[in-house]
Parts: sequence; structure tokens; C-alpha cells
Amino acid sequence: MTITPALLAETIHSTVANWIAAGRVADTFEIGNGHCYDFAEEIMVRLGSTDYGNGYTPADSFGRLIDVCTEDWWARILRPDGTDAGEAEAFTIDIARLRREGAPLPGWIRDDDTEIAQAIGSMTHNWLVLDGQHYDATCPEGAGHFLKMPFFADQIARISPPNQA
Repeated sequence: MTITPALLAETIHSTVANWIAAGRVADTFEIGNGHCYDFAEEIMVRLGSTDYGNGYTPADSFGRLIDVCTEDWWARILRPDGTDAGEAEAFTIDIARLRREGAPLPGWIRDDDTEIAQAIGSMTHNWLVLDGQHYDATCPEGAGHFLKMPFFADQIARISPPNQA
């Protein structure tokens, strides 16, 4: 079966409707609040895809069940000599990397702001990628960057700039 954006969107819509009708969740935001992995996995099963990824790759085709808590976006742990230790710092997002990728981050967020990097890094979520677009229950039509998905965009919008909290 060829999986197209339209088929993926239709499958997401029908799965959301089924989950709500069965009383499993009340709305799409509830899916993102604790049920995102199961939801993404069910979409993959319904579409016959078993190709699980272990991180974000822009060139990925369909079926990459991914989680923002992968080493791809976490800040790297460096050895004292400055070389990469091959590990990532849990729950600290690499803001500079996201900016280089064109992430839609508010301009007031500094690349070296550890507090914001940890706040964004702790926004764990699972979603699907098809042809570089990002999909979940709240974004069945896809988004060009994962931070444009409501799960992330809404949380980032609630982060207050310094001196405005």
C-alpha cells in the first residue's frame, strides 16, 4: 500500500473518532497527554507500516515513529577536551541546532538559555513523519516542523520571556 499524506490524514481522523467514540479519550489533546505512543503505533498498524525510526531524519519516508526525547535534539555531552562523548544530556534541547534547522522558536529565546532548553526538552512526545511532514492526533494534516505541531507550539507559547512572567 502506498501511504500518501491524504491517507495518513484520513487514518488519523478516523482513529481519533474511534478513540473518542469508544470513550478512550475525550479529545485530541488527551491523546497527546499520555497516549501519543499508542496512538502513533495504532496508526502505523492500521496502515501496515512496521518501519520504526529511532530519531528524526528529514529525508524519512513514512512510518517513523519518533520521540523528541532522542539524542538527535538533545544537547551533546562533551569531554573535557571538547570532543563529543557520544551521549546526550537528557531533557536539554539543542536550541542552536533547532535554529539552524529553521525551527519556529520565539526570537527572545537565546541559544545558551539552559532553563528554556530544559523546558522544551522535557516536552516529550511521539509522532509520525511522512515525507518531511510531522503528524499526530492534533495535527492530522501535517506540519513542516515538529515545533509547529500544536503539542509543542502551545507549550512554547506559554513560556514567558524573561521579566514578563
